[in-house]
Amino acid sequence: MARDLTIALDGMGGDIGPSVVIPGAEIARVRHPEVRFLIFGDEA
Repeated sequence: MARDLTIALDGMGGDIGPSVVIPGAEIARVRHPEVRFLIFGDEA
């Protein structure tokens, strides 16, 4: 049985920021539906 997992992400992190973080989280969510993401950062 898979356990639910919540991961906090810095949406503004990295050199490129949200244009990489958000799509990466989407890919991970498709591959691992038991994972939830809390994405933090500046509001657009």
